[in-house]
Amino acid sequence: MDPNTIAAIIAAIGAIASAIAAFTALIPARRAAKAAEEQTNLQLDVMRQAAQPYVWASIQPDQNSGTIFHLIIGNSGPTIARNIRITIDPPLPDLDSSSHLVSQMQQDLKEGIISLAPRDTLHWYLGPASKHITSDTTYKITTTADGPYGPLEPVEFIIRPQTLQAALAYPQGSLHSIRQELKKIDKSITALKNAIK
Repeated sequence: MDPNTIAAIIAAIGAIASAIAAFTALIPARRAAKAAEEQTNLQLDVMRQAAQPYVWASIQPDQNSGTIFHLIIGNSGPTIARNIRITIDPPLPDLDSSSHLVSQMQQDLKEGIISLAPRDTLHWYLGPASKHITSDTTYKITTTADGPYGPLEPVEFIIRPQTLQAALAYPQGSLHSIRQELKKIDKSITALKNAIK
């Protein structure tokens, strides 16, 4: 073999070794690039989720009296929820003369609420709590809505009003007790006024 052929063979072996080394280095680089891309996608997903509204629905006793039920829909997320649709299965019953509004409310909620701002709630009268707690019916309330990054995953809430029976005896908040005390003061003032006359 002449020296030029030997030099060419050595150069070819060197080029092949360099290519193998480059290819070997490329595998970890590809893995690192893929991991970086997955991390970026994860961070974007976390950012999107944090910016989405959170729409919820519940049946709750009235906070002032505890003797009537309300359907409450709220948005606990940081952004406006749009195209909110609520379905209740089975439908809530019409329990008194004014409860024909309950049927209408359920139809309106199926058709949708245009928007609900962050930390806002909407309340609907459902009738006397005593009529709801006599039934052991379980309601599935499903909410769907759109956020700034598209449709939200549907959320289901399972509620059995009968389980709220014990909560009805204890109205929440301080306004109820303030109102009761003001009534007592008013009676005392009226009695004093009548005694002076």
